[in-house]
Amino acid sequence: MVDWTVLLLGVALLGPQARPPVHPVTVLATHAQPSEFETRLIKLTGDELRREAESNGYLVARQDEFTFVRSKNLFNLAAMDELNASLGALIEAAGPNERVLRDRETVAKARELLATTQVASELGDALLDCESLLLYASASVTLSEGGRTVRIDLPSRPGDPLRAQDFTEIKPDRRKLEKLPRPQPYPDALVFSFGPTLASSDRKAAGSARFSEQVAAELARQNRRATEAEIALRAAMSQGVALPNVGESFQAFASRQSPDYMESLIGGFKAYGFESAGEWQAFLHGARVTRTRVVPMIGVPYSDGKINRIRAVSPIPQRNPPVP
Repeated sequence: MVDWTVLLLGVALLGPQARPPVHPVTVLATHAQPSEFETRLIKLTGDELRREAESNGYLVARQDEFTFVRSKNLFNLAAMDELNASLGALIEAAGPNERVLRDRETVAKARELLATTQVASELGDALLDCESLLLYASASVTLSEGGRTVRIDLPSRPGDPLRAQDFTEIKPDRRKLEKLPRPQPYPDALVFSFGPTLASSDRKAAGSARFSEQVAAELARQNRRATEAEIALRAAMSQGVALPNVGESFQAFASRQSPDYMESLIGGFKAYGFESAGEWQAFLHGARVTRTRVVPMIGVPYSDGKINRIRAVSPIPQRNPPVP
């Protein structure tokens, strides 16, 4: 039988248990296994670590016994700050009507956004040659009738006309993606590495968790800012656009459109999956609007030397752009 009196007396005589020593931990966050430079970097400490890190594009932050080290562009964080600022420049230029961007500074900002999209992979360095871009709103409605759902584009609002010189002729060798500045695609992974330390594994794990929370908070801040900018851009481009109300019959909306638009819409019945113009018209006659959508778009006017084309895409920047 345990004598609790003796046991408690022994604990009292021993006094409070000593806390384990606190050892400093340097935590590096990367998307892949650390490079040779990064492995050397986290062996440094104090001011030497900070100087070497900051002179090579890395950030250093301290919290309790932890020192956090990461590239400024982990998750393309630095690049996204610049891209969100570029999106703000488009808001100033945007409106409900089509607008041709020819101002050099605005075109440069728009090009930075395009560099994160699939257009960069398709047109490559030729984007650097484009001096005019088309900014417009792509409006559409989703219609439902008899269990069938169809999305149709609404007529655009003409504004600035494109001129012949706005179309940049693209040479085949310029389609390579070599010189166009763009955020670099990264592996969808987060790897933590540690500098030399006597700290236990649980403290290393605690440091990784804290570091993750910091990065997550920074990503959330940027995403909120991007969402706010996207909403503001969409609002600027939707102003004055006559969109139907959800639940409204398409016939009521169609009566407010030009005859040319309706003629073109009916003539394209095959594109919407209908066998005949009559079947398509019957659908439109009974259809109701279930959704409206306005998407900001940037069109790149270009030519292959024979045919003028416009390749359009949403300018909302992609954090992790597609691999070329």
